[in-house]
Amino acid sequence: MKKSFSKKFEEDMILKDYSDATRTTYTYAVKQFFKTSGSKVSANDVTEEDLRDYLFYLKSERNYQTSALKIAVSGLRFFLRPL
Repeated sequence: MKKSFSKKFEEDMILKDYSDATRTTYTYAVKQFFKTSGSKVSANDVTEEDLRDYLFYLKSERNYQTSALKIAVSGLRFFLRPL
């Protein structure tokens, strides 16, 4: 039985003993990325340029501060890390 990326993502965070707050924040960051990127439906389709464009959007359009950008990067890095 193959698990979805989101299910595996949640389980991996639990295995690493991430707090509820961290899990919630990382999940939100990943969901927002995929919601904003629109056409990307799979983690396998994400490119470095997609990530850069998204982070630029957060900084320039949404006025994210450095600390909030770091949280988004950490969540996305954990989600997209090699398996």
